[in-house]
Amino acid sequence: MMNKTRLPFLRTENLVVKELPDELLIYDLEKNKAFCLNETARLIMDECDGQTSVDEAIEKINHKTKSKISEEMIWMVVEQLQNANFIEKDYQIPLQTTRVTRRKILQSAAALGIALPMITSLVAPTALHAQSGCIGGEQPCASVEDESCCESLICVNIEAGPTGHICIGCTPLGNPCTIGQTTCCGGGICFAEEGVPICVSNIAR
Repeated sequence: MMNKTRLPFLRTENLVVKELPDELLIYDLEKNKAFCLNETARLIMDECDGQTSVDEAIEKINHKTKSKISEEMIWMVVEQLQNANFIEKDYQIPLQTTRVTRRKILQSAAALGIALPMITSLVAPTALHAQSGCIGGEQPCASVEDESCCESLICVNIEAGPTGHICIGCTPLGNPCTIGQTTCCGGGICFAEEGVPICVSNIAR
């Protein structure tokens, strides 16, 4: 059955978008929050222009990825975008799509060999961080070489704020990590096939 329902408009004001290897960092200047989208979620988000239908989005994405993104995956990302306040407030997600379980979508993605669409909210400062004197999550830092971010946080350039950098709670894909300790962005994993461990996509492993 064909689905001509149009996807929502993506909010553009007061959002800072930063491209990272295989993922996207979005910083909300209104909410002072940062979110990380993996490649699958990003491709779906790119189709949210208020004009593209669900069927058209599926066709475009599948053509780009040579895969079979499902309608359920489309709606899962739209719901995540809505929860993150990235789309028009009055958009109504079809009721029947909420009946599909995340586990079913995960099984479908695994069977297709693609990454489950993920929009991850980056961690905020904790009381422990505040007491330690280090820079907490989503707070301004000096540069990518800055080592004053609290443990497990790194300084990433977002081209916004006083310094253009913030401390975030995950390590972008392609960056060095510590196995068993580092949280990689976009649902990635810390993996070392040869040499220094780096954050890689779980599917690419």
